Amino acid sequence: LYDERKLQFLGSETFDVGDGKPNLRTRPILALKFRAKVGSRAEFVVFVNHWPSQGKPTWARLDAARALKNAFEEMSRGKRPGTWHALAM
Repeated sequence: LYDERKLQFLGSETFDVGDGKPNLRTRPILALKFRAKVGSRAEFVVFVNHWPSQGKPTWARLDAARALKNAFEEMSRGKRPGTWHALAM
């Protein structure tokens, strides 16, 4: 939930984790895009991600980390410094 008086929702995207590996079942990364309606009017993205548990192999968590890094790089491509911010949760 967010305050619509302060934030404008711009859209969302999902990013798969694990490059389609059949033995890695985990939720995709959800990227929610907003713009501030006051102040700097900067855009920002909230990355919501659920990494595989420690009961899974280490490579599963590394795949999740790579997927988040790739999502961040894709979303930030072409953005000028100071005009775009990100938060991963």
